[in-house]
Amino acid sequence: MKRLALAAVVVSLALPAVTLGASRPNFAKAYRGTLAGSFSNKDGGETIKAQWKITGVVLRRYKVQPFEGGFTGIYKVTHGTVSYSETESGDCSYSATDKFGLAKAIGRHPTSTPFALDQNPLGHKTILGLIMVNRKVMTTESCADPNGGPATTETRTLALPTLVDFGEKGWRPGRRLHSRNKQSDRSEKTVWSWNLKPGH
Repeated sequence: MKRLALAAVVVSLALPAVTLGASRPNFAKAYRGTLAGSFSNKDGGETIKAQWKITGVVLRRYKVQPFEGGFTGIYKVTHGTVSYSETESGDCSYSATDKFGLAKAIGRHPTSTPFALDQNPLGHKTILGLIMVNRKVMTTESCADPNGGPATTETRTLALPTLVDFGEKGWRPGRRLHSRNKQSDRSEKTVWSWNLKPGH
């Protein structure tokens, strides 16, 4: 009996380790649809509001990466048109608008992955990604003189906020991705939303 038990232990040690994990999900070749967002900030007597909409969005899969029993489908932004507007009101004010191509504004080497679908070893599925652009908008700010004199003007260069933060929301293979994510504190609030349909 002792020899049999020892033989069983030797055989078990000789077997290769098996990584446990859920099976690979079906990652759509592409997602198409619309992204949108808004931003507001109140600081003293100034209020800044921005809103944007990205139409004709195409997110195309270019790699599926296994990792410790899980899988991540990584996508590139290949198309989309951004319509952006921002205003300031209060003692100072400005109004700015811009329209541009999303893929070009992200660039070839984005600072973060714009969009990815992840499944961990237990099968839990989350949407990952931040869409940020290297884009500046020029505008003229006008500020009232507290002493009643003429208003002063100044050229401002505006950096655009993060256009989408997917916030690790859930997803299901073959289903439309339709959700929203929100971040806020006492003075600032940002809301993102997306409506993306899987396809080819």
